[in-house]
Amino acid sequence: MAPWLRRLAREPVVHFALGAALLVSLDRALTAHRTRADTRPTITVTARDLDALRERFRSTTGRAPGAADDRALVDGFVRDEALVREARARGLDRDDPAVRDRLRQVMRFVLDAQPVDEPDDTALAAWMRAHEDRFRRAPTVAFDQVAFSRASRGERAESDARAALATLADDEPIERAMTRGDVFPRGASFVPLRFHETAAAFGWDLARALDDAPLGHWRGPFASPFGWHLVRVRTRDAGGLPALSAVRDEVRRQWIDERRATLAREATDALVRRYTVVRP
Repeated sequence: MAPWLRRLAREPVVHFALGAALLVSLDRALTAHRTRADTRPTITVTARDLDALRERFRSTTGRAPGAADDRALVDGFVRDEALVREARARGLDRDDPAVRDRLRQVMRFVLDAQPVDEPDDTALAAWMRAHEDRFRRAPTVAFDQVAFSRASRGERAESDARAALATLADDEPIERAMTRGDVFPRGASFVPLRFHETAAAFGWDLARALDDAPLGHWRGPFASPFGWHLVRVRTRDAGGLPALSAVRDEVRRQWIDERRATLAREATDALVRRYTVVRP
């Protein structure tokens, strides 16, 4: 080393300058590192997230999570979030049909869950009249019957039925009246049935006869594929549009469903209007 360099190296001011330069370089390096760290995207695990993770853990394992479980749950959440964000950054959510379908389903669920104002009775009554085909009831008849089997009695089935009719009192309990005839597979006493339901069980002729039979009186005999029947009509409901009070809950449910569907459709149309659509 040259003599002047050795003398320069022994100068205190040189030592000071070199030390200062080193400190400046180190500070810049640390500052750059901190800056890079501070600008990284943040993954925040909230208390609500942790509660949801714990609840899922309980439902899966049947026990409460401990401290080690909490750490594992949070680590798993962070890893999943990092993967999801990276997938989005790479555009995988745009190219995967399954992901698109799931996102569309979730968005539709969000739109369908919009709050709806509670309808009053005036709105419900008007809506029911506009959709009365959904609520109009068909006429029904509830009746008792005593059967006379053609298979068991042969040609005597009709005459036996006429003879029994002559002895039946209109107020005779069905339990006693049915002993005059034969066991019918479908029973002796029927809840209100619509016309086509009665026709399916007894045939068209008896179903039509019930429409004209008086209340509370035994009538017949009427033919069916089974044989012959005596019938007593207990109740008759002409059907038609019921009072709102009788079907209010169902009308309200359908009104709200339709209103939510309308709001969701309008919200979707508004979203579409944000875009310029280029069609083929």
